[in-house]
Amino acid sequence: MSEAHQRSWANEPWEAADRLLDTMSTDAVRLHRVAPLAARRLKRLGRAVPQLFLHEERAARAAMMVLPSLLRRIREAYDRPVLVIKGPEVAARYPDAARSFDDLDLLVEDARGAQRALLAAGFVEVPDPTGHYVGIHHLPPLVWPELPLKIELHTRPKWPRYLPAPPVQPLFDEAVTSFCAVDGIDAPAAHHHALIVAAHAWGHTPLRDLRDLLDVAATAREADEADLRRAAHEWRIDRLWDATRSTVEWRLYGGRRPIAVALWARQLIDLREATVLEGHLVRWASPLWALPLRRALPVSLQRVFSDLRPEAGMSWSEKRRSVFRAVRHAFLSKSKHGWGTQDAPPQVPLPRRSRD
Repeated sequence: MSEAHQRSWANEPWEAADRLLDTMSTDAVRLHRVAPLAARRLKRLGRAVPQLFLHEERAARAAMMVLPSLLRRIREAYDRPVLVIKGPEVAARYPDAARSFDDLDLLVEDARGAQRALLAAGFVEVPDPTGHYVGIHHLPPLVWPELPLKIELHTRPKWPRYLPAPPVQPLFDEAVTSFCAVDGIDAPAAHHHALIVAAHAWGHTPLRDLRDLLDVAATAREADEADLRRAAHEWRIDRLWDATRSTVEWRLYGGRRPIAVALWARQLIDLREATVLEGHLVRWASPLWALPLRRALPVSLQRVFSDLRPEAGMSWSEKRRSVFRAVRHAFLSKSKHGWGTQDAPPQVPLPRRSRD
């Protein structure tokens, strides 16, 4: 990172965010998950605020209001170390906490023990009839009756599947006091947290939207650059971090546009929704920016083959029709094609053609 960009990263990213918000449509604000920030901006300018923005702004404020009470209940039920990651800890760094979140991510040393303790204290487990939460980085969510936030107890941070997750003990060893000011509730050190936030985004969809970039900027600006580089190297995410950092520098601090954006994250250029083609490109190409070439190629090829072959319960003829449909919709937005927030493209068998 150049000296000029080091100085830029020490600044808050909110002036740049305001400039970008002024250029974004209502749909773009929604898709890039910055509605509370946009509501704040419009109010400060004395302009009308869309109801959608107001609703998300109120939800963000409500979540922050109930958070201390919820954390105190958790602390009373479970007295071992607890780290708040992402969500509210990042939101506290936004102006007026103008960032929404609907769950509380907690990293604990013994997730199953913590889950049992919270259930014994009156928390309720969210039903999981499809087994969605089996074998992932957190246990089935818990809720406290009548409070809106879900609690997810993590055994480890969410991480890209093709990269090894970091050891969690250093996160506890170097933890700092959480903004929530509840005794016994901490947060990762700034350099750890910034990398967790970046890797979490890549665990979903790399370089996905404006909010992911703002989250990284808001956390990384509090960290020492040497600490960030050291931890990124130790966790073997140097390349991932460099790709994220250069994209944040370009979008928020006037740096040069990275090749990754030009090739497979073009939705960040004009702040719109990614197309079907771009959705596939990010799956196929992003490992090349996170791994050395010899390790990245097998991951990328595996993803290409995964997208071209049928899943269980789908015939080859159905898969061919699904692929042809994706080709026809290549320049259609992902949501219009039926591709939601999941990383993998939709694998829904199409209706069989009649032979009549």
